[in-house]
Amino acid sequence: MNPEEPVTISCPYCGESQVKVVDLADMTGEYIEDCEVCCQPMILVLSMPANKLTATVTREDE
Repeated sequence: MNPEEPVTISCPYCGESQVKVVDLADMTGEYIEDCEVCCQPMILVLSMPANKLTATVTREDE
């Protein structure tokens, strides 16, 4: 497995899809990152069931 993996997400504010590259060696499980399109803060919750990287994205104000 690569130490970095791409994951495709959709912004919960503007709905735009974007690809984020996640460093698996330093995966904390949850972090905040700004949308590349609308600059709103998104909470990314990362998990890896069955060795497949998944991300759940929510608004910071929820």
